Amino acid sequence: MGHLASRDAYKNLEDRINWFTQGAPVSDSLYKILQVLYTEKEAKWVALLPVRPFTAKKAAHIWNTSEAKAEKFLTHLCEKALLVDSYHNGVRKFVMPPPMAGFIEFALMRTRGDIDQKYLSELYYQYMNVEEDFVKDLFFVTETRLGRVFVQEPVLTNANTLHILDHERASHIVEEAEYIGLGTCYCRHKMLHAGHPCEIDAPLDVCLTFGNVARSLAEVLAPVLPGVAFYEDPNQQDSQMPCAFLQQRYAYMELRPGKRWLRRIGLDLTYLEDYHRPDLPRRYQAAAEALDLVLETFPYSDGTASTLLRAYEREWRIDAGALHYKFELKLWVTRPEHAIPMGLMESYTEVVS
Repeated sequence: MGHLASRDAYKNLEDRINWFTQGAPVSDSLYKILQVLYTEKEAKWVALLPVRPFTAKKAAHIWNTSEAKAEKFLTHLCEKALLVDSYHNGVRKFVMPPPMAGFIEFALMRTRGDIDQKYLSELYYQYMNVEEDFVKDLFFVTETRLGRVFVQEPVLTNANTLHILDHERASHIVEEAEYIGLGTCYCRHKMLHAGHPCEIDAPLDVCLTFGNVARSLAEVLAPVLPGVAFYEDPNQQDSQMPCAFLQQRYAYMELRPGKRWLRRIGLDLTYLEDYHRPDLPRRYQAAAEALDLVLETFPYSDGTASTLLRAYEREWRIDAGALHYKFELKLWVTRPEHAIPMGLMESYTEVVS
């Protein structure tokens, strides 16, 4: 009976995924993929969730549990990148992303120790590169296209530039982004594990980190990790181990009493030593203990003002030959009281208080 119940949970999840306009053709490969990504309980509960964004209160009602337990479970699913969350008018809402670009990609956009990424990549390869039904449906069945093409700005004349709106410019999107997280290329990661590495040896980590927090942390860590280079991009040329770099895991805003906004930023400080060192576990243990001592609070400056930041929810683990020291920053920020007209977006900035 347990086997049948488990199969029903994953079959129900398959049905739930196909509520999306962009679904996923049912096959044995898809079933095995879901078994890797979801536990039986996760599959059972996610299959009950609505398509449109919902609150923890709504999920609690569906699952017949308390709101606190529902939010904890939803947060756990977000950490696994099976759900995504956002805030609207100070209310946290959740939604299940579609398969692509969604939870299929998210599972390989970082190194993880909780799932077998090699086995998952082999399943992905079978499902998308061999069976092909999913990819054909993705690109040719619906009118909504997966990709978005941006203008090659350097080739434009001044006259043509006037007709290109900001939302059509890649440069504008990059310039306006408050944070740029670092992620692993899903396609290259999958093909590497599936035995088909990139022929031109293109890098896996292709997104940039952000500047000020990384710089502030580097200044604090230099005394306790002597000789360790701190990079904003782990693929920076001529980088040498030992080294460290910072990745953003998540960032969102919470509206608090008094119309104050709390920004919560999840970070992963990754520390790398030579994988072949015989004393590698001991060195990572020592590094983690040193980080515990200095990261409870550390100074931060944006170039105009300085403050002291506290690192919350600190934890560390050794995964894939690297030390991952995770923590969260909580920053009070001020925002204009009234909605900002689109025409004034360029002049709008948030201020840490």
